[in-house]
Amino acid sequence: MGVWGAAAMTRRVLFARAGVAVVAAGAVAWEIDDLVQPPGQRRAVRSFPLRDPVLQIVAHPDDDLYFMNPFAWQDVAGGGPIVTAYLAAGESDGRNISIRAQDRGGTPVDYPGYVEARRNGIRTAYALMAVGRADSPWRVTSVRLGPALLVEQSVLEARPDVTLYFAGLRRGSDAKDGPVEGSSQRLDTLWTGVARHEPTIAATGSPQRAVQEVGKDELIDALVALMRKHRPRLVRAMDPDPDHTLSVVDSIHPSDHIDHTAAAEFAVAALGRYVAAGAVPPVVEHFRGYANQYWPANLPQSVYKQKVDLIAKYGGGGRPDCYLALCGDLQLGEDTDIHYGYSTWPRYPAPTGWIRAQPDGSLTAVAALGGRAVTWRRGVAPDAPWAGPAQLAPQGYIAPTLSVVEGPGGLLYLLALRRTAALDATPIVEVVWCAQEKAGGAFGGWQSLGSVEADDPVRSRETGIPVGAFDSAGVFSVFVRDFYQGVSCVQRSKTGTWGDWQQVLPPGPYQDGLAVLARRAGTVEVYAASAAGVARLWQRRPGAPFELDSTMGTSPPASPPTVFEDGTGRVALLFRTVRSTDFAVCAGKGEPGEWKSTTVHGPGGIGPVSGLAWHTSNAGGSGSGSGGGGESGGGSGIVLAATAADGSPSIASVASVDALLDSSTPIWHEPDGRLLGGGAAVVQAADGTLVIGCLGRDGRLWTTSQAPAKLGAGFPPWTRVG
Repeated sequence: MGVWGAAAMTRRVLFARAGVAVVAAGAVAWEIDDLVQPPGQRRAVRSFPLRDPVLQIVAHPDDDLYFMNPFAWQDVAGGGPIVTAYLAAGESDGRNISIRAQDRGGTPVDYPGYVEARRNGIRTAYALMAVGRADSPWRVTSVRLGPALLVEQSVLEARPDVTLYFAGLRRGSDAKDGPVEGSSQRLDTLWTGVARHEPTIAATGSPQRAVQEVGKDELIDALVALMRKHRPRLVRAMDPDPDHTLSVVDSIHPSDHIDHTAAAEFAVAALGRYVAAGAVPPVVEHFRGYANQYWPANLPQSVYKQKVDLIAKYGGGGRPDCYLALCGDLQLGEDTDIHYGYSTWPRYPAPTGWIRAQPDGSLTAVAALGGRAVTWRRGVAPDAPWAGPAQLAPQGYIAPTLSVVEGPGGLLYLLALRRTAALDATPIVEVVWCAQEKAGGAFGGWQSLGSVEADDPVRSRETGIPVGAFDSAGVFSVFVRDFYQGVSCVQRSKTGTWGDWQQVLPPGPYQDGLAVLARRAGTVEVYAASAAGVARLWQRRPGAPFELDSTMGTSPPASPPTVFEDGTGRVALLFRTVRSTDFAVCAGKGEPGEWKSTTVHGPGGIGPVSGLAWHTSNAGGSGSGSGGGGESGGGSGIVLAATAADGSPSIASVASVDALLDSSTPIWHEPDGRLLGGGAAVVQAADGTLVIGCLGRDGRLWTTSQAPAKLGAGFPPWTRVG
């Protein structure tokens, strides 16, 4: 038997080796209760929730491993349900051999076989994440999603809450042999309308055998059906508006694979239809793709090793028979040392200041769910329940990260990116804002500030998350990272007149995730991270123009920076460091050249480190607190919050900024180890109580609170709102 005769052995034999059970193509979708344990195989029977899973929508098998891990394995290892949909077949050139092999051009082309190898590889990776066994069996069926599309479904028998769907859309138009030479037809052309349909390809021996011609609406309908079937409370997708290629001066060529971007567009479109039909809006996360190569390596070494080990298993894991058994993707799986694999960066950096105290003593929390802004409100009393989420009027797709700005009189202003997709045209991405009609009240409608590149919608797509602040002169300044990866600003005067966008920080390139601070002295400062450290824009007096402080000599930040000011006027800047569990602390009074910095041990994980300087007085009835340095008769300290290596939030308290600068190692506590994700918000309520909030991976608000006098005991377990 020749090489490709061996590779063409029946799928039942292949899956017997890989631990996959095959169901005939005509079989109907099965229910969990119908599963029967194989004779002679003993394993513990566990109960798995069938609702509210995490749903991941990507283009190719391996996109989730490269760009979304460690989050996927945190979900699976934590026992949570997860569903991943792969839209494209990813058949490449049909040669399942390393892209670095010198003789790969002589390897026979087998498109169905290579598609099969990729599916087997991703099943191996998920089996390892879920149960620690590469050969844990899967049940594979053909199921219908929506009115028309048949897809392949794989369910892990030992963990039936782990489900993979393969739509199998492929390039070209030749139904038998794969993509036509030179064809540019792919997910991107289907999304833009250049191609009215895209064909599917059946993997070797797949129970889903029919070749289908899939239209744009059919694919969106299938994703909506998938959402209705599984009712996710968290949806992950790729970057709909990736950075351009930095190696070409003034390039507008996107750095990411066009199918990654198209998969994100399809996900956003499906979310819009799903939520508009009355579904509970989920948390949404978008992840950068190939643009990770331009960003600092933000994974600690241990986390990076886990990530590349899974990629290696997806690529065959060194099995000598992998070529014949189609057990993994040999093209890239053997090449784990890829620049974009060192990092996992969200497209829209997680916020940290999204819970605010209002003048009447109430608390307001703000987030984006399913492309819509929502708010929660807690009453004045410390034991008052939270109400919400209440949706703001929908107007386009609101990006997952919102900024909250406190204005004169305690009014809260919201800043966001709004994305409006036009049929067969470039989407419009613009900065929008809205404000409370009265302090503690409802928010008005969104108003547009346009974008820095108002006449160029392609360049506008790279606009970063807006942040802003008021100075004591009443000027409202809004900042974004712009297309040129500098920082641009637009200002509203005290009388309410908006000016034009102006670049205030030249190209760095700077990372998205700007930090803004309204100083007690009435001035505004902005901090932008780059590969050289952190640049600071500051004012000498309220209403003055912004000046550039020389870039602070720090390591490249591996997270968005967080900035706060303590009661003594000292400013503290926090951010994670490259390939480390540590985070940097930079502090100073504010004059250029006065900054001190050190590195402090963190809890692991990735994402921003939240910080709050708190103060209480005896008159407030909150006790003496845990630190000094505040006003006479009270206490003060610093509370920190960050996501740990397992995805759960950790909290620490220290006496002061000086204590951190003296390399005081915080003692981190996890209230109950819950997977909450996102950036934690820390706020001090009117009674002095410290309140911490997280947006859960279940799409709900979770909070915990503690009196300053009791910080030594840590924070109590998280409480879910709603």
